[in-house]
Amino acid sequence: MFVIYGSYIKPIEEVERVLPSHLAYLDKLNEEGILICSGPMKPRTGGVIIFDLDSRDKIDEILKNDPFYIKRIVDYTIIEFTPTKAAADLGRLKKLS
Repeated sequence: MFVIYGSYIKPIEEVERVLPSHLAYLDKLNEEGILICSGPMKPRTGGVIIFDLDSRDKIDEILKNDPFYIKRIVDYTIIEFTPTKAAADLGRLKKLS
């Protein structure tokens, strides 16, 4: 599983211009069942995306196609982790090592 931290590197006006295409891209990933959740940080200096994937290569490919990446709106930090505890309704995400 991966947590992606995106830090805005452009002014919020540029973020707003690209936001609709970024959200449409995330909707597509949600339909594919790999996006767990996403949203802006508070204060609005970037956002967080959580993916249910086990391949760093796949994450890199996904991020390369994100309009925020293409337009150089964000700088991504990628954190891989193995969930070992989860709320009951998220139990499908728990991995045993």
